Amino acid sequence: ADENPDVLLTEPFTGQPLQNLLTRTQGSNRKSSSHTLMALAFRYLLPRQQREDAVMLLPDVNVSAPSENTELVFSDPIDSDHIDYRRACAYLMPVANEAVQSMHDESALRVDFGLLKDFEDSPLEADRVKGEDGHTVQFNRQEAEAGNADAQAWLGTQYYWGANGLPRDRDMARNLLERAAQQGQAEAMYNLGVMNAYGHGIPVNAEAANNYFRQAADAGYAPAQNGLGLSLAQQADAESQKEAFKLFNASAAQNNADGLFNKGILLKQGMGASIDLKVARSCFQAAADLEHPAAAVTFAEMLMNGEGGPTDFSTAAVYLKKAAESGVVGRTLNKAMEHFFAQNYTEAARLYAIAASAGIESAQLNLAHIYESKIEPPMMAHAVKA
Repeated sequence: ADENPDVLLTEPFTGQPLQNLLTRTQGSNRKSSSHTLMALAFRYLLPRQQREDAVMLLPDVNVSAPSENTELVFSDPIDSDHIDYRRACAYLMPVANEAVQSMHDESALRVDFGLLKDFEDSPLEADRVKGEDGHTVQFNRQEAEAGNADAQAWLGTQYYWGANGLPRDRDMARNLLERAAQQGQAEAMYNLGVMNAYGHGIPVNAEAANNYFRQAADAGYAPAQNGLGLSLAQQADAESQKEAFKLFNASAAQNNADGLFNKGILLKQGMGASIDLKVARSCFQAAADLEHPAAAVTFAEMLMNGEGGPTDFSTAAVYLKKAAESGVVGRTLNKAMEHFFAQNYTEAARLYAIAASAGIESAQLNLAHIYESKIEPPMMAHAVKA
C-alpha cells in the first residue's frame, strides 16, 4: 500500500503530486486510507457532473478519520471534463495490491456482494445467511453425520471460511475435512493441503500439504494440481519447474483460476516454459474474469505497461477496481449486511455509504434499498426536523 503509483504512469500529473496525497493518508488507519483512495478513484471513473456530485456526498460518509479524509478529497482538484483512467489506476493500484496481500491472511473473509432486495424477495437467498437455522446447513449437517463425504467437505469449507452464516471454526473444519478425505473426497484433501501449507488452524506442514495435494491431483482435481505445481515451482531445479508448468497447464485447462494465474506467471518469467507475454496476458485475463484478485492486478499492470499487447488504461481501471473490492473496502459489505439482518438499519446504511462512495455498485443499490424501505435518507430527515 506504500508503493508510489507515479511510477506506473507514462505522463506526469498536473497540479498537486499524487504522492503527496498518498503520504497524507498514512496518519489514518489502513481501512480509512483504502476507502479514501477508492473514493477518489471512483470520481475519476465518472463524467464531470457525476464526479462533482460524488464529491458533495463524500463528507457525509463518516469514515474513521472524517476531517482528514474530507480535506484530502477536496485537496485533489477536479481539473478535467473527461474521465481520467490513468489517474484512477494510480489511486486503485495500492488498494488492489493491499487486497491481494491480505488474501492469505488467516483472518481474511470472502466478500459478500449480495443484494438486500434479493434476500428479502427470495427465501432461498435469505437462507444463505441464516447459518445454523438455514435449511442448506441443516441438510448438509444431517448428511455429514450420516457419513456423506461431499456434505462433510462442504460443511468443513463453510467453517473454514466462516461462510453461509456459520462461524469461523478451523478445528471443526479440519475434523470434517479429515473425515471426508478418509473417504477419498478430493476437495477435502485439497483443503487440508491448504490448511497445512499456510498453517491455518494447524502448524505449517509442507510435507503433509504436498501429500494431500498429490492425492487430490492424481484424482484430477484442478485446485490440487495447482497446489502441487506451486510447491514444485518454488524449487530451483529446471525439472521441477517443468513439472510445475505441466500441472498448472492441466489445472488451467479445467478453467481453474489459480492454475491460469500461475501458468501466466511462469510464461511471463520464462520458468518451466519459454517466455510468452501474449499468452501470459490472456491467462491473467481469464483468471481475473474468474474473480482472481492477483490475476486482475497483474493483468492490469500488463495493460498499463503495454506488455503482451496494446496499452489500455480504461480496461486496467476496471480490473483494478474489481481486485480492490475484494479487500478491506469490500469487507465493509459483510459488516453492513450483518447489521441489516440485525435490524440495525442506521449502522448498515452508514457502512453501505462508505462502500458506495468507493464505487461498489452493490453497496449503492443496498443503500438505496435501505432508504426506500427502512429509514429516511439523511437529507429527508433534516428536512423533517426543520
